[in-house]
Amino acid sequence: MTVLAGFKRRVVQVLAMLLYNLNLPGFVQGSIWQGASKAVCVPGLNCYSCPGALASCPIGSLQAALIASDQKLPLYIVGTLLAFGALFGRTVCGWLCPFGLIQELLHKVPLPKLGKGAWSRALSYGKYIVLFVCVVAIPLLLARLGEVGSPFFCAWLCPAGTLEAGIPLTLADPALRSLVGAQFWWKLGLLIAVFAACLCIYRPFCRFLCPLGALYSFFNRFALLRYRVDASVCTACGTCTAACKADVRKVSDRECIQCGECAKHCEHGAISFTLTGPKGIRRHTMPELKLTRTGAEASTRACARLSAQRAQETQLKPSASVDSPARTLRKPRAVLAGAAAMLLLILSLSAACTAGPSSEDGAAAGQGSSPAAGSNAEDNATDAGTAAPGERVKEGDIAPDFFYATLDGTTSSLAELKGEVVLLNFWASWCPPCVAEMPDIERLRVAYPELQVLAVSLDTGEAEMRAFVEERGYDFAWIHDVGYRIANLYPESAIPYTIIINRDGVITATFLGSPPDPFATYESAIQAAGI
Repeated sequence: MTVLAGFKRRVVQVLAMLLYNLNLPGFVQGSIWQGASKAVCVPGLNCYSCPGALASCPIGSLQAALIASDQKLPLYIVGTLLAFGALFGRTVCGWLCPFGLIQELLHKVPLPKLGKGAWSRALSYGKYIVLFVCVVAIPLLLARLGEVGSPFFCAWLCPAGTLEAGIPLTLADPALRSLVGAQFWWKLGLLIAVFAACLCIYRPFCRFLCPLGALYSFFNRFALLRYRVDASVCTACGTCTAACKADVRKVSDRECIQCGECAKHCEHGAISFTLTGPKGIRRHTMPELKLTRTGAEASTRACARLSAQRAQETQLKPSASVDSPARTLRKPRAVLAGAAAMLLLILSLSAACTAGPSSEDGAAAGQGSSPAAGSNAEDNATDAGTAAPGERVKEGDIAPDFFYATLDGTTSSLAELKGEVVLLNFWASWCPPCVAEMPDIERLRVAYPELQVLAVSLDTGEAEMRAFVEERGYDFAWIHDVGYRIANLYPESAIPYTIIINRDGVITATFLGSPPDPFATYESAIQAAGI
């Protein structure tokens, strides 16, 4: 029976991995699925940029939403995480996370294993530091300082992203291999280190570093689907916590990934995986006695043992596996208080960082505007209908003007393109969706020679952008946005970000992210703009 339970969990893990990544042709083509399903998050850690991914990663979506300039609180993704947490808690970690499955399989390699102890319990708090610092605080801080689309954890720490997206995309696309730099090698080294740790330590990333596990741990003790202990059967022997490879102190605490190892080792059937209470569990009974010549003596000894055991169970104090009634009453309130505190932290940080740059900062960002466009950015916002500094531009606004220099040394300004239809695209060479839609934009440029394409790169250095341009050879106006001077005039939460500007300099369409069919979508937009 225990083997069957383990088999069922493994089947669910494999099915979850396949369902998350059903776009199998993407692995061959080196392309990223851009369908409507990408607006939905899966429960487990699964990279958005994985060629097979049909939906988004909750951590990546959370970071993108937190740095959005027009939101005080990312209600959709926070609501999604609350729903997953309330329903499943860390059952997601044990049953629905592809990267967790990979770690478990690596741990099966027959090598000496390092057991849990005080050191691992101390390291288990690391995932909360990663959650609050790397997932929440740093992206918000970078957004406050003017960075655009900086999901720090995904970009620098997530080994799942390297395994599921970085490696497959670079293998499938020779052009991407020429752009591999220090960031890729850093993340590849981190992935190798995690895999090496998995050989000797059980699920080290989940236990010590995973921010998604940290989020779900707040809900683990009162999630709907989880392992529960029947206090009327439990003898508090401690076998369940001793058998667990994670750093649990009792069943379904914050470290429990609901793997079921505790139930396998419980001799009394006190632990069950249920949606409600521990109903229908096998009760603890003594084996049937077989009387022999000394049957009377054996019966007397058995009765004495049974009486002593019942007396012990009656006097038993709450153990690490069973909660007292008082603690059971306090537990949901404590966890809800922790979840509320987490939400308040996100709210306060988000409100502080989405206030946008001050008027002085906005004026400084607009100092590069063409004199022909008016006096300054604030005058343009008042007199010409241009978005004020730090505000998201929208359809009907006059596009904020800016000077630019292309890679070949040509200097111009957006105002000088008045009378032309302009496709303004913010991108970066490290952004897979940006790279994936570039061929469609090139097809548009060839099909409509009068279209002006301004490709504004948010790469850290010009060398990265230049290497990409030399490899691809697209005939755009390639612009390196030093210090995000242009991007600050068109603030947005992520890239790719594409804006269509008509012949009068008015914004007629904006696109955050790459649409499912970039060529057809952008073609309709530029035709509507009057090309």
